[in-house]
Amino acid sequence: MKKNNNDVHIPFFNEEIKILKKGKNPIVVCINGFLTEKDNNSSENWINSIESIFPDSTVTHVLWESENLKKVSTFISKLYSIKQSSFLLLIPFSLSFLGILLKPAIAFFTYKNSPWNKVSNNANEVGKQLAQSLINSSNNQFILIGHSLGAKVICTCLKELERNNYHCIKEVHLLAGAADRDSIDFNTIKDVVSYKIYNYYSNKDYVLKLLYNTNNFLKLKFSSSPIGLKKTMDSFNSKVVDIDVSNEISNKLNNHSDYHSKLKEIIIHTTNLRTTELDPSSLQSI
Repeated sequence: MKKNNNDVHIPFFNEEIKILKKGKNPIVVCINGFLTEKDNNSSENWINSIESIFPDSTVTHVLWESENLKKVSTFISKLYSIKQSSFLLLIPFSLSFLGILLKPAIAFFTYKNSPWNKVSNNANEVGKQLAQSLINSSNNQFILIGHSLGAKVICTCLKELERNNYHCIKEVHLLAGAADRDSIDFNTIKDVVSYKIYNYYSNKDYVLKLLYNTNNFLKLKFSSSPIGLKKTMDSFNSKVVDIDVSNEISNKLNNHSDYHSKLKEIIIHTTNLRTTELDPSSLQSI
């Protein structure tokens, strides 16, 4: 039977995928990875911007770990309060004698069982399951957009698609990605993407700085950094485009969430910063 491009069929796993708008291929798949306490599901944040960027496409939103993602915001506030109130700010915490003594307690009570750590660990499994869902889908062209840990889900998804030698991704947009730069081989996963992988990053992202500095200290891994803070380690690759959006987000402590409210400006306004020619059908004009 001939496939109808207006049909939407993405067999999913244990998570819910919400169709925000029906349209044509490619299907836009939005994956959130950070919710503030005021957000109920963030679908509205996505659709308000995505609809104008890709007006003809079907737009979907993956709802995963919603409750834990809300708890992440509370956890970050507590973590920041501890940091701000500590007299150890006068010296590097990891080098202080008291810091060394408190390391096991902090690891157990603040980070190991935190909602961030739980969701981060689950992101890899969700990414693998998403890839299998796309492989089993009746649709064969997708655009993936992920924010924060949603970007980590996408990176794992691309790895799984590459492992299965399945090419169904038109382009990828990674926003404030909470994925380790040294754990992603874009040179390998680029082959499952027909056009570009865009990585939007900012060295002013206080949430990513706080979380990764804490994680690095607890694991004594001082070289790790996320793609949401710096360029990818494969920026020489013609398919990977790193875009610094530090001027687009605020200087507020919660600027990690600015990517939602400024999504349209970030993707459209930074078009002139791209070093390669855009696919005319990739980003549709408003």
